[in-house]
Amino acid sequence: FNGWAGFEVTRAGAGECELRMVWRPDDMGQYAGFLHFGLIAALFFPAALLSGMPWDMIGLSVATGFAPLVAGYTLFAFGVFGGGDAKLMAAAGLWFGWPAVTQFLVYTGLAGGLLAIAVAVIASTQLELDIRGKSKLRAIIDAKPNVPYGLAFAVGAILAFPNTWWMALPQ
Repeated sequence: FNGWAGFEVTRAGAGECELRMVWRPDDMGQYAGFLHFGLIAALFFPAALLSGMPWDMIGLSVATGFAPLVAGYTLFAFGVFGGGDAKLMAAAGLWFGWPAVTQFLVYTGLAGGLLAIAVAVIASTQLELDIRGKSKLRAIIDAKPNVPYGLAFAVGAILAFPNTWWMALPQ
């Protein structure tokens, strides 16, 4: 599998593993990003099995990953998310499991909302908008900025991860 995916295990020890992967733009680009999602999702299963996660919890995590996939592609259909955002949200749902995924989604939503407002405010201050004579409030409301939701996912993950099953494992 790792030969096909293009990575090698460079070091493995008790509870840790180091991987090396060559950047391949054709496989890892924005439009062929299924490899990102596939690797993140596929690595869940050996981690779950090796850590002793119960089978019912693995099944619930798979279901928990499917729900954000549906929600993410719904947001993608409305132009709110990119396809990569939807896949990343699904992979996060798989790893967070139930009920920690709810905290992840709330934190991610709050961080994404703040980020979208910040990007809209920055976009509204452009000289072009000033020349058109729009008020600042109207410019903020009308702004349709490209928001990098990956940052919001990272904030949500950092805040929610301490409450996951993974953190309850004995050290």
